[in-house]
Amino acid sequence: MPPSSASLAAAAPDPDVLPATEDDAGAPARSSTILASNLWSWGVLSIGLALTMIGFLLVRSDSRSQAQITFDFRRAEITHAIEQRMAAYTEALLGGLGLLRASSDVTRDDWRRYVEALDLHRRYPGIQGYGFAEWVTPDRRPQYEAAIRAQGFPDFTIRPEGERELYSSITYLEPFDERNRQAFGFDMYSQETRRAAMSLARDTGEVAISGKVRLVQEITSDVQAGFLMYVPFYGRDAAPATVEERRAASIGFVYSPFRVRDLMEGIMGPGLPNVRLQIYDDGVVSPDGLMYDSEPGAGPGNPAFESVTRLDVGQHAWMLRITSLPPFEALLDWQKSAYVFFGGIAASVLLFWVLRTHVTMRARAEALAAGMTVALELRNEDLARSNAELEQFAYVASHDLRAPLRGIDHLAVWIEKDLGDKLDGEPKRNMAMLRNRIRRLDALLRDILDYSRAGRSEGKVETVNIRELVREAFDMVKTGDDFVLRVDAEPDMIAVKRTAIEQILINLFSNTIKHHDRSAGEIHVRMRDLGDRYEFLVADDGPGIPETLRERAFMMFQTLRPRDEVEGSGMGLAIIRKSIEHQGGTIDTADGLNGRGIAFRFTWPKSAGRGGQP
Repeated sequence: MPPSSASLAAAAPDPDVLPATEDDAGAPARSSTILASNLWSWGVLSIGLALTMIGFLLVRSDSRSQAQITFDFRRAEITHAIEQRMAAYTEALLGGLGLLRASSDVTRDDWRRYVEALDLHRRYPGIQGYGFAEWVTPDRRPQYEAAIRAQGFPDFTIRPEGERELYSSITYLEPFDERNRQAFGFDMYSQETRRAAMSLARDTGEVAISGKVRLVQEITSDVQAGFLMYVPFYGRDAAPATVEERRAASIGFVYSPFRVRDLMEGIMGPGLPNVRLQIYDDGVVSPDGLMYDSEPGAGPGNPAFESVTRLDVGQHAWMLRITSLPPFEALLDWQKSAYVFFGGIAASVLLFWVLRTHVTMRARAEALAAGMTVALELRNEDLARSNAELEQFAYVASHDLRAPLRGIDHLAVWIEKDLGDKLDGEPKRNMAMLRNRIRRLDALLRDILDYSRAGRSEGKVETVNIRELVREAFDMVKTGDDFVLRVDAEPDMIAVKRTAIEQILINLFSNTIKHHDRSAGEIHVRMRDLGDRYEFLVADDGPGIPETLRERAFMMFQTLRPRDEVEGSGMGLAIIRKSIEHQGGTIDTADGLNGRGIAFRFTWPKSAGRGGQP
């Protein structure tokens, strides 16, 4: 009786189930192979993820380093601006000292006209006033007050009231507006912080500033921290040599009061772009010592960048605390690191999927080979050939840093071939976009590796014919006879690291041809002996690089044209610069040929590789 279709179906092997028989001696070996393949695929995934994290951290670190450079420049700019302005105020007070020493009798009108000529609000923004304070002994006080009252100030008296061993009194203070009139006749020596600065200026003969004070000019609700700057006056003669003599000769001070917020806004404007400046008194960061905060409404926060700098001004210490604000931190370029991170994860996972698919296909092929007919064995041979190809691919993947990306690219090609004309529209564009991103990431990884290796051992020093070396390098990159090379070298024979020089020339030639805006052009190479070094000039007649962007072109990941127009990672010139500088040379740019193009000029020390630079 012929078997039924049901019985045939029941007897047919299930291709998704591995046949298990007691006499299958090869099963343990196959199981071990499958286990090893699974472990190997997991290992490749782990390595891919580890390399992705390393690349991500490297790129992220570079981005942060660039931001740190910008932050340090801003810090130095702020510090320098404050130092320069305080030096200018010191010079202004010394001018008043010169006026007093040049005349035996400086009247109130003389002082007013002198200060008006200084044009304080325009030339010295932030200064509250410009004055002269003098010592008044108790026995001289009645005579002094009477003289001031006779000048048109009938209610004048030294303030605060009370008897003291020594008084100081603000005699002149311009502009004599409502705020400064509050300080007229004030005894600054009666207040501890002011007294310390006045004593220091008097005893040393040098400019001194006080600690944080509240100025007597504060008559509105807009109260600011203040300080005062003092220049000692000893009469028409120079400062005496000893402390005792200076104390005996001291007459008074040319001085200026400052409101700190007005001062800082006069130096740097009403706001600081992207950073926060806080100034603390006495060189200590403490809430009580805070004199100025450019962002008074902001909390302590958690800034990504912070700098604390001691600034000594007028024999007194300030502490400048500069921190980054969110707008500055938003300038950090995390996009490149995100590309590396997510692209690396995608590549690793896709490679893992390919390898797992390979393991599954191999297991099925071996199971089918053990239980099927000769016809199926022929099919198994086809599968074996496919397995061999996959094994070869997997071997390359395990030994090549960029194998995951190449594997994904191969897979995309196979998919395009399998689908043929069925792949069109949006899927086809997406497939093209995937392959383009793979090529970009592969180039980026390769260039990062090249950059890290740049300048290392690049061959031994040997005597070469530089004209022949230049032409050989050009022949390696030219794509036809459309580009013309001209070489001018003196002398012909030089001793250099052949491999290093050749690689730099190849990179420059390749860069010129790739970015040329015409199908034909000229490249001129000139070499000169400058005594202790050789100078090379590689010039072309291409589109050139604007002068404002030339330095930027040497930075990592910088491209001057969109990557959709010209493929590149933006690392080429950075690699060239690092290779040259590692040998002790330099590279810069100049104008190219016939009013077009760009010229790269680099030097190569003769000592490179001979006990000088490595």
